[in-house]
Amino acid sequence: MKMLTYERLRMKDQDAIEVFVRENIRKMASQFYYNPLISEKALIPYKLEEMMEKLQSGVGFCSRNKSTLKALGIINHSKWDSEILGKNVYKLTLYFSSLRNGTGTLFQKICLEAKKMKVDVLFTRINMEQSDELQAILANGAILSDVLLTFYKNFCKEEILQKASLLDKSGIMFEEGKTAFEAELRKITTSAYKHSHYFNDPKISFQKAEAIYQDASALNTS
Repeated sequence: MKMLTYERLRMKDQDAIEVFVRENIRKMASQFYYNPLISEKALIPYKLEEMMEKLQSGVGFCSRNKSTLKALGIINHSKWDSEILGKNVYKLTLYFSSLRNGTGTLFQKICLEAKKMKVDVLFTRINMEQSDELQAILANGAILSDVLLTFYKNFCKEEILQKASLLDKSGIMFEEGKTAFEAELRKITTSAYKHSHYFNDPKISFQKAEAIYQDASALNTS
């Protein structure tokens, strides 16, 4: 078995990153890959641009097998989360190849670098299909705080219009929001997001999680 090395990922690695994207686009863009309206040809430059933008504004790490990239991780500062939680919060985006790639070791090294950067909280999302990688991350101290399900359905214009015409709109009213609706809207907001990672994170109090969704400014004055 060839040895993996772990190192910083830099903008000059763009050629190697592009090869990585081309070879692993199915795994990296699975939420779009099976959509018959979106071609693989369109997905590759989309994901490559996304990765390079994150790398330009963040800090990248990778595992390599000689010159071949096997896994990438890029951390970026999250201004909104940092302000709302009063912590130095970063978000980690992980990209994996279809091979076993030392995910646990890469995650450990990213966390060590994050500590040097005085990062307090590191959020990441991972596809549930990547069960081996998920288990490796959990084994290295991560907390699974929520599960996000994404559904989609393609509609042609005629089908959308047809379905809209069949809806019973007799009991639906639309009007401009008023200050008087605030109390009810706060209740709806809390209920709608009660399964989010803020509410399920053991290090975030229930009161703070409520404030995040009800009134972000409340945390800045507490």
